[in-house]
Amino acid sequence: ACLANSRRLALPRGAAQPGKRYRWLAALDSRIALDAEALEGIDLQAATASFATQLVKNASAFDSPGSGDLTVAQAFYVATLVLEACKQYGELTAELAGTEAHAQSRSQEIRRVAAQRYDDARPAVSSG
Repeated sequence: ACLANSRRLALPRGAAQPGKRYRWLAALDSRIALDAEALEGIDLQAATASFATQLVKNASAFDSPGSGDLTVAQAFYVATLVLEACKQYGELTAELAGTEAHAQSRSQEIRRVAAQRYDDARPAVSSG
């Protein structure tokens, strides 16, 4: 689905039509056709939202107040990216928008705590 969207967006921007110099475009079209068959009948927004929700649940399982674990921050951040991608299939529900806001907030907070701990652990530089 993402490949098809990329192809659709590339054509108006001047991407060349398939030909001798543009075999990659023909390969992309073939892959899009295969993907379209495999995704037939799947609600892509629901599948994407379910994946993002599971990412947030997994990150939350390892999250703790005051944590500076950047792996957890990264997991929350990835969930926000997946939810952003979910928007290409339609508007997010209020619950999913809340999940996105929570994931973004936790990612930023964890990174802030980690940066603060790093700054606190650095030795002071004397000016003398």
